[in-house]
Amino acid sequence: MNIDSHWCDRFRSLDDVDNLRDKITVRGPVVNDLHNLPLEEASRQLRQAFRTVFYPTNQCLSILTRLIAISKSHCAVTYPDAKSFIRGIYAETPPLPEFSSPLYLTGLAGIGKTEILRAFQRLLSKNDEVTVDASHPPFRIQPPWLVTVQSRSSARDVLIALAGQDGKLYELVRRCRKLAYRDGIPFLVADELQFVTGSDSANTRVSQMLMSLGYIGVPFLFAANFSMLQRLMKRPGEEQQRLLAQPIVLTPDAPNSEDWRKTIEALIEVAPANFILDPEKLAPDLHRYTFGRKRALSQLLTLAFRIEFLNGGIVTSASLAKAYKDTSYTVYREETECLFKQTITNRPIRGRSDLWCPLPNEGEPEVAQIKQFSVAAQERAVTDTEMRSALTAAETKAAAAIDNSTRKRSQEGGGKVLALRGKTTLDASTLTQNMDTFLDRT
Repeated sequence: MNIDSHWCDRFRSLDDVDNLRDKITVRGPVVNDLHNLPLEEASRQLRQAFRTVFYPTNQCLSILTRLIAISKSHCAVTYPDAKSFIRGIYAETPPLPEFSSPLYLTGLAGIGKTEILRAFQRLLSKNDEVTVDASHPPFRIQPPWLVTVQSRSSARDVLIALAGQDGKLYELVRRCRKLAYRDGIPFLVADELQFVTGSDSANTRVSQMLMSLGYIGVPFLFAANFSMLQRLMKRPGEEQQRLLAQPIVLTPDAPNSEDWRKTIEALIEVAPANFILDPEKLAPDLHRYTFGRKRALSQLLTLAFRIEFLNGGIVTSASLAKAYKDTSYTVYREETECLFKQTITNRPIRGRSDLWCPLPNEGEPEVAQIKQFSVAAQERAVTDTEMRSALTAAETKAAAAIDNSTRKRSQEGGGKVLALRGKTTLDASTLTQNMDTFLDRT
């Protein structure tokens, strides 16, 4: 395989993982003096700063490395040299595969799928030109195509946007194939499929859309939440074989992982005067409040800031606990509790198919660590709840005094409290019963 063609040059600096991380890391703008602004303006600036942050975790880098390798391989095979390119330009049918089976990226809502795809787009965003001979003007080399699917989009709508003209479906596919070959399109991404409604007709629309994109003949990937994936898994077998053969599952980072800690660091760095927190110490609690979802983390931090705004906007661990219980966090809190519960019981929560991955992923290291963390956290919480419910009034008052003293020392950087408990082995039914007890009492 010849990888020395001009169409492959754009990938040369993307082979090194450390270099790749540096290229796509986005530090948010530092926002100062938030306490001098009106609450809503301060909150808006904070949310906007959070949205710009992107810390590439090891999972992100692994996915991007794979997409880059696929793109590079496609260009190496499709554009071996200038003469072959010119023959393809004048051929009635460009030398592209008849159908390209997609990869699909799935994961919980708010976990960072779209941010990965945007990072991929940024990496290859530069336009370039190649001069093939003296008889032709320079040809453009374009970045990957990115299609954002709207709620009412059809296959024809998407192809019209790519082709830049109207026409019948087969004409649009043919036009897109020619453009993709001429412009050196290395990859195609379809995002936001979950906003297409879940009716049978809408599922058919999505399937037809993905099949049409596959006929363009360039490598492509679509992003889908669990609910959309489950609907596609109900399509006829021949469609599933073509559309669902290459899954990529993005899972939450483990609570004690460096990736989760650095994700927290990247967010709180945008307002260092307000978030005087220890990411390493708070990582387990923040994971328990969010299940490792980045969108939930941003919402929790913003809400904690709002709660403390009248006190100068300084966020502490106590502020985060308040934010978790706040009414404005209800949707995220209920989802988080469902996610931990189904992690422990290894079965979906009725009515929340959007939170359950229909693909087997028990072998993923992050999944195993989160399950271990979930069981341990739930056991501690249930034990604490049961002990407190058995206290007398005097004992309850004494325990509250101890809690206040411990919380104060924690905020001041005091000593650690060590739990001296023996290990117990619980079966799934006992864990389920304990989780229900805990959720009822908290």
